[in-house]
Amino acid sequence: VVTIFTLIYLFAGSIYEAEHTANPMILNFLDATYFSISTLTTVGFGDVTANTSLGRCVTCAFILGGAFIVPVQLGTLAQSLLGDMMTQSSVPSKTSANSDGQSILALDCISCGLKE
Repeated sequence: VVTIFTLIYLFAGSIYEAEHTANPMILNFLDATYFSISTLTTVGFGDVTANTSLGRCVTCAFILGGAFIVPVQLGTLAQSLLGDMMTQSSVPSKTSANSDGQSILALDCISCGLKE
């Protein structure tokens, strides 16, 4: 989550610096933040666009960067949330020994009572 907010902040600052003098739609940092969020989420309403060559280059770089970074970060977040849920609902297990004295893991099925 921090990475995504950092990416939005960097993009907003970069696009503000590139566009605020030449683009009447990006007058302040809030306008640049709106543009960066709509661009990084690939919504792109079209009401605000980059007018300068530098602004277009910055926009292209952040679209490509966002296409790679945002899914990875969201996947990591989902994995950590699901990992926490999986550890909370783990199947109770017990350790037993086989005839050679080696430790083996035995799982009991909660639904049918089958013992492995």
